[in-house]
Amino acid sequence: EEAVLRGLKNHVSWQRHGGEIVGACPNGQEAWNYVGERRVDLVVTDVCTPFMDGIELAKRVRAAHPRTKILFVSGHADVAYLKDALKLDAVDYILKSIDLDEMDQTLTRVMGIIGEEQAREKKLYEMEEMLAQSMPLLRNRRLASLLRERDEDEATALSELQYLGIPLEASVHYAVMVVRLANKWQAIGGMNEKERMLFSLKIQTICEEVLLRHGSSICFKDRLSEYILIVNAEREDCETTLLGVAANVRERLQAELGLIVSIGISGRFTGIFRIRDAYQSACEAIEMRYLIDSELPISVNKYEEVDDLKITRERAEKEIGEA
Repeated sequence: EEAVLRGLKNHVSWQRHGGEIVGACPNGQEAWNYVGERRVDLVVTDVCTPFMDGIELAKRVRAAHPRTKILFVSGHADVAYLKDALKLDAVDYILKSIDLDEMDQTLTRVMGIIGEEQAREKKLYEMEEMLAQSMPLLRNRRLASLLRERDEDEATALSELQYLGIPLEASVHYAVMVVRLANKWQAIGGMNEKERMLFSLKIQTICEEVLLRHGSSICFKDRLSEYILIVNAEREDCETTLLGVAANVRERLQAELGLIVSIGISGRFTGIFRIRDAYQSACEAIEMRYLIDSELPISVNKYEEVDDLKITRERAEKEIGEA
């Protein structure tokens, strides 16, 4: 009714309750056209409206926007309407003619409910933001723990890694690559703590960019001068991939940041339990200096030979010798 609509707009102090009218519609269809495309906090609707009644409007609003509150206004004190309204979880039901004091009390309660829900949503959003900001640190710590401790429960460990967004799979072959800064203090000696953190982030970003080009994505910092890369080694020519990653990392760090690095590469492994052993193997490769080239500071741990490779190698050595 036009008189009721005008009264709700002009004689109810919406601003005093912390709200404002964003739309006023003469029938249920227009109201749905408006609310269906926008989220509003509160819909005040008559039960009997042209083209679409208030009950149908409320059903659609609740389906599209479950957090929107519904306040029914009606001259129909019919029990059936009240039952339908209660089924829709309406926040209240006011009968015409509208008493302004009753409306004021109702709005105080309704807007209080909306305010509490918004405060909870804001708190939840802030907590999610804090979690998102701390996630890289949590990932780094969890990965670093794999290098120091042995997980007793592989299933639980995999679940934790997946929750943290670390794509390690139990049945896939990996290799560990250790990147150590050879001129650490020359590079970061004059930096403050914030500058060191940013510099470390640049190193990690370069390593991750190289990994992505080779189908891997796991890189984390272990110590101030040591970065760990876990490289997918599933392909048969994984040695070529590993050496390509190492060479690209070394070249980019030197060209972009002026860093000289030593890189150690482990043999292949499967399962998260073997990351610790592979890490130690890569560290030994650096310390024992199994250099692949006298000009490149890239070290590899000796791969164990299986029978067919051993036979192939012996045949090749014999044929080369004869040639």
